[in-house]
Amino acid sequence: MNLYVINIHRVMALVLVVAVTGCASIPMDTKVVIRPEILAIQDYALGVDSRESITVVEEIVRDALTSKNQSRRVAAELTKLLHLPGTTLDAKQVACRQLWLVGGPENVSSIAKLLGHVETADMARYALEGMDTPLVDDQLIYYLDKGPDSAKPGMINSLAARGTVSAVPTLQTLSTNGNDAIADAARAALEKLDT
Repeated sequence: MNLYVINIHRVMALVLVVAVTGCASIPMDTKVVIRPEILAIQDYALGVDSRESITVVEEIVRDALTSKNQSRRVAAELTKLLHLPGTTLDAKQVACRQLWLVGGPENVSSIAKLLGHVETADMARYALEGMDTPLVDDQLIYYLDKGPDSAKPGMINSLAARGTVSAVPTLQTLSTNGNDAIADAARAALEKLDT
């Protein structure tokens, strides 16, 4: 079965899910069309599949770094891939690694949605932590309240690494949390932020 037919089936499945549920739980930018080379990693399984498709995506990202517009386009495609039904955790990991290079403020809220899930929180932090925008800080602070407890120490560490002083009130509250890992991370972050 060729790639075009597979993609049509995926699109039809998404349309069916939206029609049956009456809504799409994750907003998708319908203007963004994911090129076949990027879509090819959607079902990637580390240790099972060849890295050939990953190498192609890495080359696309490397080439895009020479142009702000190309970087934005590739970042939009990778961000959309993160939320397509059927995208494997390994594919999301690859996309987040590449978003670390090309992601920007316009991708923050979509990437941050991954912070709300234990299995994707660390990869999202990796993609977001180096972005020079206060939107990242806002999202990390938001998910400290809404995200899973097991992901919170990592989010706290990211806030400390970013030097997010606006997180101090939240960190002070978390420094007395009943979960030792969260409390310890919050106290260490407060020390690092010199408060």
